[in-house]
Amino acid sequence: MKQKLMKSILGLLAFTFVLTSCSSNEDALASVQSEANIQNVGGILKFKDQAVFDATVDTLSKMDKNQQIAFLSNYGVKSYKDFYTEANKELDQIIDSASSQADFDALYKSYKAKYQGQFLFNDVNPEYLSPISKLKNSGIQRVVNISGKYMIGNKVCKASMYSDMKEYSSEKKAIMFDFKEQLNGMQKTTASKDSNYAYLKTSNRKGIVVFDYSNGQLYATFTAQKKVFWGWQAYDTLFYLQYSLNKPFCERSIGTPVPADQTIMYSTTTDDNGEKYSLGFFVAGTDLSGITGKFTFWTRGIAQTDGITGTIKYN
Repeated sequence: MKQKLMKSILGLLAFTFVLTSCSSNEDALASVQSEANIQNVGGILKFKDQAVFDATVDTLSKMDKNQQIAFLSNYGVKSYKDFYTEANKELDQIIDSASSQADFDALYKSYKAKYQGQFLFNDVNPEYLSPISKLKNSGIQRVVNISGKYMIGNKVCKASMYSDMKEYSSEKKAIMFDFKEQLNGMQKTTASKDSNYAYLKTSNRKGIVVFDYSNGQLYATFTAQKKVFWGWQAYDTLFYLQYSLNKPFCERSIGTPVPADQTIMYSTTTDDNGEKYSLGFFVAGTDLSGITGKFTFWTRGIAQTDGITGTIKYN
């Protein structure tokens, strides 16, 4: 009897520790953020120090699009993401207004010339019309300006950016925008046997998910494309993810720890394409070696029955 009671007490203490681990991380984040000194200095966001910058980026990754916009509106800085959104809206107008292929080609040529310095364009697969962000870290697109600049204290910093499509294509995530050969005649496919990303396709929709892991946190970047008359275009939609991990995990939308190997259902809370979201973080004290998991991914435009499965793996 005493042995059973002791096991119950130990189990309760362990669960309490897990709950505390989840909340203490959030409390620490809130504490750092509440003391953040963020200013607009000549169109550049200035952060008091590196800790404030990191906490701000982390906080934004936990917000939906409208919350992010509201949070940053106080500082009056036009971010890289703001420019990117404007460029996509302008592309919408070109697609809707072009009356012929020749008309579209002329308008699109001028459009590319206008934004060539700020964004990349897919010369590998010209059917993909949307501009591509140059930022190597999509998680900072709302805190840097169009030149990728931000300030830590009095030091002006510049985010790492891709110089051209050749450099961009040298990295794995370039598969997000080059489906032409891999998807020829296929309804859905994975890009390769690698873990941590997958994409799928129907006749008029494509969906992509790419995972990132850093400092005990797991992130997901979602991207979607739709078929338009002149080619393929990035568009905003809802993304759905069903996944499980082999370690106890604090999923941010749930707010309580999820035991290892338990299925978690996640969906984005806003229709925003290309955003990097924090799924959550592993419980404090967990051995983070050999992280593995599995997932199923689909979008509002691609039914769950047509979704694709994949694996998560970080050593």
